[in-house]
Amino acid sequence: ADGTLLAGAFREGVVRLWDGLTGRSRGVLEDVPRHVLSLACSPDGRHLAVGSYGNEVIIWNTQSMRRLRTLGEQINGVNCVTGSFDGARLASGSWDHSVRIWDVETGRQLHVLEGHRGAVTSLAWAPAGGRLASGSSDCTVRLSDVASRRVLCVLDGHDN
Repeated sequence: ADGTLLAGAFREGVVRLWDGLTGRSRGVLEDVPRHVLSLACSPDGRHLAVGSYGNEVIIWNTQSMRRLRTLGEQINGVNCVTGSFDGARLASGSWDHSVRIWDVETGRQLHVLEGHRGAVTSLAWAPAGGRLASGSSDCTVRLSDVASRRVLCVLDGHDN
């Protein structure tokens, strides 16, 4: 794959895949949780992470259209998922105010980043992969060093 995968979740509990250059269908993932909240493609397009109200992240192989693994459970729904630029790690943010860092290959939870006082609604890795920004309904963005689990700064200044 060349990183051109597009994915969309639909109400009927399916995720559809397309080639981002041609618009051609690449298939449908079935047996997906009904209430998908977030999707993230790996940089090479071979894997797709699906976060849902079902409190889990499911990694799919986009070539075979099969589930590879389920990454543990969060206490509440998974609002957002994002993969590191090297494809080795995945971050998931939840209604439980936590950010969890996962090893994509093994499915093992590596770290839990805590500190938000509201649901985690957005995530973004720094290109070098060592830092992660997390946005929350508590009206803050936290920049964290993932390896040390240290918060580098908290940005606030918006009302909602």
